[in-house]
Parts: sequence; structure tokens; C-alpha cells
Amino acid sequence: MYSTPLKTQQSLIRWVDQLQFVTNHPQFDKAQIRYLMRNRHLNGLDDYKAVKKLGRKLYIHEQRFVDWFEGCEK
Repeated sequence: MYSTPLKTQQSLIRWVDQLQFVTNHPQFDKAQIRYLMRNRHLNGLDDYKAVKKLGRKLYIHEQRFVDWFEGCEK
């Protein structure tokens, strides 16, 4: 059906849930990430498309989060 192979594994591996994000990046704690996720509309994470909501669960795109983090002025 598809003429080119899909690269779903490569693209999905970039999206992690909050617990996996904290495990991968121990410089952030769970409470801090939860706060950032709750306020993603205000702090600019939505502008970077770094967070996706699927059902009740939030997923973080690690590279876009880094881009947002490096762009923070405050």
C-alpha cells in the first residue's frame, strides 16, 4: 500500500511520557516537569510543539523541549 517505508520507530522514539523524561534527564524532577506541562500554554512549550496530549497522558518531544529550554530568556 505504501511506496516508501514508514519511519515510525524513529519518530516515535522522540516522544516520551513525563516519567521517562525525568528518568532520561535527572536534572529535572517530576514536580517541575508536571508544572511545566500544566502551564505549557503560558510558558511557550505549545509554541514549540514540544508537548502532545493523547487521552489524559502528556508526551514530551525531547529535541523540541531542548530547543524551548535553550530559547528561554527568564
